[in-house]
Formats: sequence, structure tokens, C-alpha cells
Amino acid sequence: MNAPKSREQKGRRPESTPSGQRSSSNWERSRFNWGLIFGLTTRLEESAANVELWGDRDQSPVDILRASQVLAVAENSEATLKDSTFVLGRGSSEGIPAHRTNSVDKCCAIACCCRPWPLAGGMAERNKVVVCDNGTGFVKCGFAGNNFPSAVFPCVVGRPILRYEEAQGQEALEDVVVGARASALRAQLEVSYPVQNGIVQSWEDMGHIWDHTFYDKLRIDPSECRILLTDPPLNPSKNREKMIETMFEKYGFAGAFIQIQAVLTLYAQGLLTGLVVDSGDGVTHVVPVVDGFAFPHLTKRMNVAGRHITAHLIDLLSRRGYAFNRTADFETVREIKEQLCYVSADYAREMRLAQETTILVKNYTLPDGRVISVGAERFQAAEALFRPELVDCEGEGLSGLVFRCIQEMDIDNRMPLYQHIVLSGGSSMYPGLPSRLEADLRARYLQHVLKGNTEALKKFRLRIEDPPRRRHMVFLGGAVLADIMKDKPEFWISKQEYEEEGVRCLKKCGHA
Repeated sequence: MNAPKSREQKGRRPESTPSGQRSSSNWERSRFNWGLIFGLTTRLEESAANVELWGDRDQSPVDILRASQVLAVAENSEATLKDSTFVLGRGSSEGIPAHRTNSVDKCCAIACCCRPWPLAGGMAERNKVVVCDNGTGFVKCGFAGNNFPSAVFPCVVGRPILRYEEAQGQEALEDVVVGARASALRAQLEVSYPVQNGIVQSWEDMGHIWDHTFYDKLRIDPSECRILLTDPPLNPSKNREKMIETMFEKYGFAGAFIQIQAVLTLYAQGLLTGLVVDSGDGVTHVVPVVDGFAFPHLTKRMNVAGRHITAHLIDLLSRRGYAFNRTADFETVREIKEQLCYVSADYAREMRLAQETTILVKNYTLPDGRVISVGAERFQAAEALFRPELVDCEGEGLSGLVFRCIQEMDIDNRMPLYQHIVLSGGSSMYPGLPSRLEADLRARYLQHVLKGNTEALKKFRLRIEDPPRRRHMVFLGGAVLADIMKDKPEFWISKQEYEEEGVRCLKKCGHA
């Protein structure tokens, strides 16, 4: 019996093993059966648990990617996983030390490996279907059936500012730095964003993002997997065509599918009919969906979202003497926005409060140690969602788009949409946004539909659904759809179909 492997080996890629050696032991199967019958699958956060590895390296190598990719089977939802020790093993139960068997009986954990082993419960099959939501600001990726993304990281690419070899501490910078590391080292990098307003602008940088997603985060072999991608409504067809071309020609996926983000949001909420208000980092959409079908001709698009609010906050702070000029400063102000900004219920009243008192002022410590104070800017920045002219964008604000979108629907479908307005995306997370939207819609309905009849307004049923995990709603819906589709190959675009038809195969996804 080998000694426990050192924890430095957690990030090591699994060694290739002949298929004949991939037999699950009775011990392993019994533990999985126990978990399937009595267990509750719970995701372990980064560094939430201690993991020990036992097993025969020659028979079946074990590889732990990282704590955030480990699934734990616990007896009930109240189980405390933080700081617990989980024993992972392959081979016979005699191989596990006696003093650890109690831990195994109580709670068993397994690793999500690059090439999943044939485990009970269809875990291997689900892990062969990848779900990737490429947002303007963040990439959310994982597998079919997951109730949370396996990895979430900024959709950002950085290159060292200086041409000669540069180091941050003891760590040398590569030519291209991607994701969370690029965000953390942004002071030493020239930062670029591959996606603007939901549309890929730099396919070279997007390739670096996908390389990081598939090989570093998910650690998959694309040729053994299928992938479900998401696409914002009203995006150019060229964007989808290039995506599907890259998935098959560069990465060699076995199958692919592209779905509209708004439809996935409703799937995550357990609905087939509703109005999706999706505001991410690059674009805001209002999409009516009835019986699972979106209405492109009634979909409203506003090019005001998280990135524009961040730029507006930079402008507001610059008027008070705070300079944020470097590309790295954009990420800093984004963090300020996410921590301090909110939507005001009454803009005029909040302005008076900010001018006459200091109750709204909050301090924020910058990465260089400086402390800045943020007052009225906290609600002035997010006001751009309701008044796009503040960021030099023509058109109606969020409330006007939602009201007009519903009123343009057939009269029979209007009430179901008013009763299921679902918020989605990171820019819908501002405190106060749901209540402000509801108040604005009631006022518009009273004025334009009821003609001032306040008694009739009491019968008006309006519901804004703001699920707490709406930042990841598109991914969650994609995981649900991919889990349903995983055993139905007729729904997927196969590699053979792509080779025969080219980008015309996208009609299978409902895209002309």
C-alpha cells in the first residue's frame, strides 16, 4: 500500500491508464450506491475541506484537481463540510487505514477527473457534456447537471506592459495571462476584453479564454465531450458561426449546441413562459418567452450594462479628483461598483440626502493603499440603467423597455408575462433594482393602461422574480438543458454534420 500522496499533487493531470485497468472496485461502487440512495451532493468551496488520497497507483491513479471540483456526499443538508477531512480511495477497502474507515462510512468524496471513470449514477456521462456561458464580463463553465458552475473567472486577457522578462514576487509573467490571474496582476498588465456588448471582438484572445476554460479549469479532452454554448439574443449570425467553427475545427468537440440565454434563464427558474430581463456586463436584453419560444421581433436590446456603469462611475469619481486612467484601474472601479453601488427608489430624494448629509458616504481602500470616499456616486452610477442618456445612449431605460415589450405582445399573453418577470445577470444584482422596476411598471400601467383608475390597479398582479443566484442563471439553465439532452444525440450538432453542412448546421439550434 502506498503512502498518502502529497498535496502538491492535487493539481497534477491524471496519468493515462489502459481502459482495461479502469474497473471500479466493490468498495467504490458500494460507496456511490450509498451516496445515491441516502446522500446529498454538495459542492466543496475552494479550501473548504482537507483531502487525503489512498489507493494503488498501479491499479487506478487518483487525481484531485482542486477542492472546488470535488463532490461530497453528505447525510443531510445540515452537514458541516468546512475543515472536514475526506478520504478518497480506489481499490479494496482493506487498503484504507482502520482509523480512517469511520470517515469513509460517514462521508465519501470523489474527484472530478479529466477522463471520468465509469461511475454509478451516470456521473461519467454527465461530465462528458460541458456547459460554457461566455459572458462579456465573466465566463461560467461546468458540466451538465451541475447546480453551480465548476469555475467562474473574469473574461479578461492581459499582456505584460514591459517587453523584457518581468516578475511578480517569485512568479514570472507569461506572454499572455488569462482570467482571475490577469485580474489580480492587472497593475503589471495591459488588459483587454475579448467580448464587447455580448459580441466577440478578438477571436485570438477568445481562444486564450477557451484554452484556459477547457484545459486549465475543466481539464477535459474536448474530443470526448459535447458542449452547450450560450448566445445573447439579437447577436449577429457571424458570431455564432465562428463559435461553432472554433468548437469543431480547433478543439474537435464530438457535438455542440447553442441556445439563447433568455430561454436558459427560464429553464433555471422552472418556467416556460415569462419575461426575461437579462443585464450582464456588456448588454441588457428584455426577451418575452412563451412556451419555451423566444420572440426575436419583440426582443428589446439596450447597450447599457455593467461595463458602461463602471465607465460612468469612473467619470463621476474623476469629477471629484480621483484619476483612474490605466486599463488596470477599470477592474478596480468594477470592484468598487459591486461593493458599494445600488439603485435608488427615488433619485431626487437620494440626491437631497447626499447633498445635505454624509449618511451615504462609504470609504473604499484601493489596491495601492489609498482610501477614497464614495457618496452620491453610489446610486448615480446605476441610474444609467433607467436613464441611458447619462452614458450618452439614446433610447428608453429599463422600465420603459419592459413595459413596451409586454404591451406589444398579444393581449392573451400579457398577464402571464407581467406575473413572471425574471431578473438575470450580474447587473441585476444591485440592491433596490427589483423594487424600483416594480414601482416604475405600476406607475406606467396606471397611467397608460388604466388611465388613472387606482381601484383597478389593486387587481393588477405584477411579480418581479429575483432569485438569489441570478448572476449564474444562464449557466444553471444550460446545465438543466444539457442534462436533459445528454442521452438524445438527435438534438446535438455532431462533428459529422458540421463537416457535411458547415455553418448551415446551426439551423438545428433554431438559428437560420
